[in-house]
Amino acid sequence: MKVNLRGPCCMEAFLYRPASVSRDGMKNPFARKAPTPAIPDGKRIYAIGDIHGMAGLLDRLLEKIAVDLEGYVGKSRIIFLGDYIDRGPDSAQVVERLCAGPGPCDKWTFLKGNHDAFLSSLLREEQPKMREYRNWIEQGGAEAMQSWGIRRGLIHGDDPQTAMKALAEAMPEAHRKFFRKLKLSKTIGDYMFVHAGVRPHVSLEKQREKDLIWIREDFLNHRKSFGPHIVHGHTISNGLDSQKFRTGVDTGAYKTNRLTALVLEGTDRRSIST
Repeated sequence: MKVNLRGPCCMEAFLYRPASVSRDGMKNPFARKAPTPAIPDGKRIYAIGDIHGMAGLLDRLLEKIAVDLEGYVGKSRIIFLGDYIDRGPDSAQVVERLCAGPGPCDKWTFLKGNHDAFLSSLLREEQPKMREYRNWIEQGGAEAMQSWGIRRGLIHGDDPQTAMKALAEAMPEAHRKFFRKLKLSKTIGDYMFVHAGVRPHVSLEKQREKDLIWIREDFLNHRKSFGPHIVHGHTISNGLDSQKFRTGVDTGAYKTNRLTALVLEGTDRRSIST
């Protein structure tokens, strides 16, 4: 609800007061609490944060998920929140593992992160701009290119067109297809899964790709509902960043050796980590 700052109003309109508290400071027994977000019955979701080229951690986490699924008889899905590449040493190995397909879980869903968008954009350009290329290289792209076998001299040279052509030729077609098919978001039950977050005060149907994969402070500092509960990566935190209307799942794998999955089933929420 917006307050009209131009019309007459009392000072009380500017003060934050929880809906459960009345004007005299007493608890309001008639106030409605926000419903607890839920996943539909018979489903279990694992949302995995930013992998960033850490193939060993991915294997360990998938093994833990397989153990967690023992005895479970419902449908299961892993939603990967993007940023599969860069920074860590094993981008090519991570993509190869993800291309191999589901297991554990019945289905896998892959969302696009800003690092994945960097690579996809440069691969599409016939003449990549030096500034954009350098920006990617400095944010972990060099490690990614090395994982596909591109030599350091070419990576750090002054010919981005030749470097990206070499990368495109070195990448299997399945890897290039993987990046082309990444989705921007996924909604299941009362949850929306996305890489970075959503732009407050913009309907979910009108969100821009740039915001979905890049947004940070405007989203993180928003204290009201977005509609669905947002599950995201992109911003590193110590453990799950569990807030009322959003949950961050990026635990900085390439820095901390900790890759985390948020586990959702009904209204229950827990985590599995390496």
